[in-house]
Amino acid sequence: MGGVLIAPGGRIECFGMFVPSALVDLWKSKPDQDQVIGQAEIFPALVARWTWPEHLADNRVFYFIDNESARLALVKAYSPVTPSLDLVVDCLAVDFEISSSPWYARVPTYSNISDSPSRMVFSTELRDMGAKIVCPNLPEGWARRFGFKWGSPRLLRP
Repeated sequence: MGGVLIAPGGRIECFGMFVPSALVDLWKSKPDQDQVIGQAEIFPALVARWTWPEHLADNRVFYFIDNESARLALVKAYSPVTPSLDLVVDCLAVDFEISSSPWYARVPTYSNISDSPSRMVFSTELRDMGAKIVCPNLPEGWARRFGFKWGSPRLLRP
């Protein structure tokens, strides 16, 4: 998963990281469930809030989401799927804390600027924009608890 920040004043940053299976397992609401795409699309919006609160605070913020059910859960501030609802509530809590007003738009994968960081690729477009790669900010203990691994997206692949 990944995210891109384009902030007033020309600041452009991005992050990319792998979501560990221990966290993915928490998103499953049934033992035999394989599909957690809704949660996987909400989670980067939450990580963006944790990573860039000082840039999102007191601002209207656009989030480009690549999944309609995830987008609707964020818009409605509700999901009947408990793991999605938990992520949405966490997003709302951060928005309230930093006085941020989100707007969510559906943007398909290959038109979404955060698609390449989500694949751990630093695209030509991001390089040309002068984007800085940052480490995502996670709650204390999460890296150890879930086994998160991250690093710089590959710089050479377009």
